[in-house]
Amino acid sequence: MFNFSANHLLLLSRTEYPSCVVFLLRDLDTQRVYRLHDFSKALLIRPDVACCFSGRMDQPTIDVTGTLATIAINCENRLVEMNVAVDRRYTDEDQQMDYPGDLGFQFVNGIQEAQIYWGRSPSSQNNL
Repeated sequence: MFNFSANHLLLLSRTEYPSCVVFLLRDLDTQRVYRLHDFSKALLIRPDVACCFSGRMDQPTIDVTGTLATIAINCENRLVEMNVAVDRRYTDEDQQMDYPGDLGFQFVNGIQEAQIYWGRSPSSQNNL
């Protein structure tokens, strides 16, 4: 997966097929033309409003036959990543992978099982 961003896309055409809707979009900055296949048929793109896309793209599949080349790329919104569990922990070892020498998490392992009394100690009077 790699990042993709297009900020000034204008709708050139919209064609509806039984299985999907095909949009032709032109990027005003780069003058590139993109063909977008919406298999959910839920995408609403207005012809008079520039739209933006920012997300992740999968590895493209390229099909070259004679004088015609077709490139297909699956795009996903970055919010899809919220469904993936984060396999990171708030530990000193995990912090050292990103920031070697950082001391911010050096005491985390020591306080995992520590009982911390807030306000009054357990031997004081009138504890609830």
